[in-house]
Amino acid sequence: MSKRPSRDQAKIAYQFVRSAILTGRYLPGKRLIESTIATESGVSRTPVREALRWLERDGVVSIEKNKGASVNQLTAQRVSDIYEFRARMEGFAAYLAAERSTPDDHERIRAACEAFTDAIGSESSDRIRLISETNREVHREIATASKNAFLASALNATTDNPLVVRTYHTFSTVELQRSVSFHDLIVEAIVSAQCARAERLMIEHVLQARDSVIREFN
Repeated sequence: MSKRPSRDQAKIAYQFVRSAILTGRYLPGKRLIESTIATESGVSRTPVREALRWLERDGVVSIEKNKGASVNQLTAQRVSDIYEFRARMEGFAAYLAAERSTPDDHERIRAACEAFTDAIGSESSDRIRLISETNREVHREIATASKNAFLASALNATTDNPLVVRTYHTFSTVELQRSVSFHDLIVEAIVSAQCARAERLMIEHVLQARDSVIREFN
């Protein structure tokens, strides 16, 4: 019974730090002081320590002996590594979705795609967050439609990486509209059970996004 409150607090600290990184409050390279995070997130230091270990596992934070934790620097190589992993795994997810998805899955994927398109056209000050969340939902629904729970779980850590999500502000309107087009083509391939085409389109979609982000490091 005593473990549940601690784990719940760790989740609170985990989301707090992720949000702070996503909004730019905690920038790459920033030292993460356990006592400060504990005070600001309203939990004790022990669950903060656990939350930082989770973030290290996600590739968001580095923890060094005698130095503590810090937000990872986002390098061109790190971006490339993340997106290359995503491309292969999400391509496989699209392949399986084309093979295994149901009409209900198709409705959810289409709804997520529509929400992404709406987010791009939004004039909200929260536009980047809306774009990132709706894009994540498109990819999550496709992974869910693959009917492979392990694959969906593994992909969540990469599509939800706050260091990568912060790069969305670098995408031009043309690049975002290209994502809309890719989503439409991928959905069409999934609905028509064209497994190889769905996989190929998804890989190209993710790798083009990688190239757009990496250009910002040159």
